[in-house]
Amino acid sequence: MFYQKKEKKQEVDVAVLLINDTSANIHNTIDNSNPDGLRAPLSGRTPKSKWGFKQKKSYYSNGADQANFSVYVHSQPDFVFNEETTRSHYFYNRQLNNSINVIWGEYSMIQAERLLLSTALDDHSNQRFILLSDSCAPLYDFGYIYKYLISSPRSFVDSFINTKERRYSMNMSSVIPEEKWRKGSQWISVIRSHAELIVNDGIVFSAFEKFCKKAPPFGSQEAQLSQNLRNCIPDEHYIQTLLTMRGLESEMEPRTLTYTVWDVSGSKHGAKSWHPVTFTYENSGPEDLQEIKSINHVNYESESRTDWCKADSKPVPCFLFARKFTKEAAMRWNSRYQ
Repeated sequence: MFYQKKEKKQEVDVAVLLINDTSANIHNTIDNSNPDGLRAPLSGRTPKSKWGFKQKKSYYSNGADQANFSVYVHSQPDFVFNEETTRSHYFYNRQLNNSINVIWGEYSMIQAERLLLSTALDDHSNQRFILLSDSCAPLYDFGYIYKYLISSPRSFVDSFINTKERRYSMNMSSVIPEEKWRKGSQWISVIRSHAELIVNDGIVFSAFEKFCKKAPPFGSQEAQLSQNLRNCIPDEHYIQTLLTMRGLESEMEPRTLTYTVWDVSGSKHGAKSWHPVTFTYENSGPEDLQEIKSINHVNYESESRTDWCKADSKPVPCFLFARKFTKEAAMRWNSRYQ
């Protein structure tokens, strides 16, 4: 995969990349019949979908209309967004034609992300690239989100050192130095030069493809013979590690723009397992929204640091999006725009 620059345009756009799980159908809560209706979150978990940045009149009054964003969806192969599969025309035919089957915990997830970025880069007016899931919801209208992203010259990539989980493999050492290994959320927003770097990378990606794998099933013969008994989770390490290896940490705000609540529980084998908490109708009211919007700093225990959220050196709320939402929660969440 190699991206070549094309002729420039004058407009500056935001490309919304959605990893879409077609079983979720959250995109069906978007109502095109009401131009004021901002319905529902993005669609998400296999390829990236257009986050049509839920259309609402205030978007246009803020000077950021549909001309300022593009949506790209990575869905299951051969799945097509049309009148029969979605109620939102913003999704029509926005799926990638070269999508792949994505398996959790394998390199196919980062390959899907690279495919999305590669397609979005074909439009040179796209200058910011946001990766979202189909269970995401916006915390602000598009005008605010647009200005927040465009005002900052940096990428927003959650990135930190984590030695507790021991996901790094010494098999990678010839390509990826252990001191450059980073972890973070896969829900990123990157500037154009970083998107190009990700798409054009072959060396680091190949190392992840070969050595960053799922742990074999517990109790299997493969598990008994394998020295790798931990999931590597490529999408939580690849972009963070790549940008760090290229010396670009000064061009990043080391945080995600997507809020997630994590719950830790014990698995049936006794190991701890982290899962994102799902927002339901009951816990997605105005108070819940305001609590998330009021967050202005993030603590990183593994690095003993606190980041006060800024964009272009100015204090800002930390998060523009939140996840994960059920369809009912999304309807309640977005009813505030009605």
